[in-house]
Amino acid sequence: MTTIIPLELLSRPYNVFMGNEKMFFHEYIDNGTHVWLNIRPENSGNVSIIGATISNDKIPTIQNNPSTSVSSTNQDIIVYILLGIIVLIGFVVTLIIMRKKKSSGISRGIKENNT
Repeated sequence: MTTIIPLELLSRPYNVFMGNEKMFFHEYIDNGTHVWLNIRPENSGNVSIIGATISNDKIPTIQNNPSTSVSSTNQDIIVYILLGIIVLIGFVVTLIIMRKKKSSGISRGIKENNT
């Protein structure tokens, strides 16, 4: 599960919990305004991310639903497959158009030679 946290909402250091158990997480992008955290819980449940400061004294929680969460790797694969299909369709259409133009040019040449 990847979570994007605005730094204004929650600042470092982060602690991630599932219930009362502290979890390992990986921080892999920080663009200066947001940070991306990768969390891989083994069970479904509520995940709490606690930072140095929390606005409105609320602990942000994310409901982990394995049936709806898709890893970014799977999303990337789907995007690449779709792009490949689009490129393949474009290639086939271009090939068909080129063959039709070529065959219509040959048939015109034959008609001109017969007259």
